[in-house]
Amino acid sequence: MKALFITGNNQYGVASHFLNGMQQDFASSGIESIELSLHNAEAIAHAEQQLKSDLDYDIVISFNGLGLDIVDNGQRILEECGKPLYIFLVDHPLHLLPRFLGTKGTVLCVDKEHVTFCQLCGIKALFFPHAISAELMKEEAIVPEQEKSNEWLFPVSFFDVSHWREKLAPTWANIAPLVNLSQSVTRFMQLVGVLPLGKRPPTLELNNNVLQICRMVDYYLRAKARQDCLVFFAQQGHKLTVIGKGVQRYQSITDFHDYQPAIDSDALLTRIKQAKFVVHNSPGFELGLHERIVQPMALGTHVITYDAGYVKHVIGDGVFLPTSQQAPHVDTDSYNGFAASNREAILSRHSWKVRFNNLLSIG
Repeated sequence: MKALFITGNNQYGVASHFLNGMQQDFASSGIESIELSLHNAEAIAHAEQQLKSDLDYDIVISFNGLGLDIVDNGQRILEECGKPLYIFLVDHPLHLLPRFLGTKGTVLCVDKEHVTFCQLCGIKALFFPHAISAELMKEEAIVPEQEKSNEWLFPVSFFDVSHWREKLAPTWANIAPLVNLSQSVTRFMQLVGVLPLGKRPPTLELNNNVLQICRMVDYYLRAKARQDCLVFFAQQGHKLTVIGKGVQRYQSITDFHDYQPAIDSDALLTRIKQAKFVVHNSPGFELGLHERIVQPMALGTHVITYDAGYVKHVIGDGVFLPTSQQAPHVDTDSYNGFAASNREAILSRHSWKVRFNNLLSIG
């Protein structure tokens, strides 16, 4: 079997890391990988030529819906190739909806509520949470708790609350009460009537105007959550190492933490492996598994997250909620024990190999 990956540019090399992991796990299953990158105009032209030729493949995996608009004789090549087409998303589908609205393919969503959103839009979707490469991670040895740094790592990018609040100004008076009741854009879309709420069906059409408002609300809520997270840990007296694009701008909110510029994905994984905890805060992913959860746990590092219920249900211990305590109460033996069991859970049940074996069996 041959798998065709359609990729493009990505921040910090995250998608590239996903792709490498998928390819490694595919190779261990005897599946050959072909990549067409659409990172610039020359690459796009090359990909179009390849797709219009006799390129041999059995399955298509498009990162974030890239390549779906490549046509031949007026027909979308990937839609009409007769091969299984999967669109792998790394974020909420509302941000890229125009790329795959009406697609004949299947959208792979990181969160169960993202699946509901796609299905509401008439798009076939499956739950496909973030995973790790069993082939790559099994070579990584766990660093025991007693040899780790005391660093609490918070890998994020800067999101400007005031910028997104200003963008929402024309409609703020109407939506503010619902925004203030929402911890994520999923909750907002439920309250505003875009998504079903309990037994109540959707009551508001998702037109272009509503879609744009939902996107801005998502960015606003993420920005506010990150800012609140930094303030919370500063008030509790625990210094975070905040790594990511533009994070130095958070110093105007609180200068208590250590802010460091973005580093590439491989370098960040090394830092995660050495850290004692990784802090995860990403509203809108409450019913899924994010890379900032599965990667640390596969490397033997515990995670502090605001939405631990689902993670604990599917993985186990070693995930903590933020509290007013100086640190999660866990002794060295327990830390190392949780780290080993969590790593085993991730490698055995949450690898790309397992994900795609399940997907292909469904397909």
